[in-house]
Amino acid sequence: MRRILYVVFILMTVLPGRDACAQLGLTTYAFTAVGLNTSQAKKYYLEGKLFTNVPFDDGIPLEFAIFRRLKHTENYRFSLGAGLNLNPFRGFDIINFFVLPVTFQVTPVQSLKNLSLIAELSPAILPEEGFMLRQLWGFRYTF
Repeated sequence: MRRILYVVFILMTVLPGRDACAQLGLTTYAFTAVGLNTSQAKKYYLEGKLFTNVPFDDGIPLEFAIFRRLKHTENYRFSLGAGLNLNPFRGFDIINFFVLPVTFQVTPVQSLKNLSLIAELSPAILPEEGFMLRQLWGFRYTF
């Protein structure tokens, strides 16, 4: 298990490239999660999510994904990703599921280019239970 997490960490730090960028985005997913992402101006970017819609007794689920920007203009952006949903504070079996998120981000108001709407559809593969489909939507502000 630790080997898998180590490989994921190395891939997430090496694949985006050697250049550093300070642009961050903060996303809220309709009272379900809060996300923080790196610059989407690059071909590859990272996003981490903290899920807030679960009882505190069950631990705090975290999700980390690497995304590949597929198509983009000034007004919209499509991305495809892969990642892990973890519960590191549970103490046993920390991987909840693997995700393959597809995101669509649109900037509806041209005078507010930093604010956008985001929709995400994520097929998830659960290690012991099979497959599920998750959807998230929300708002993203890019600093």
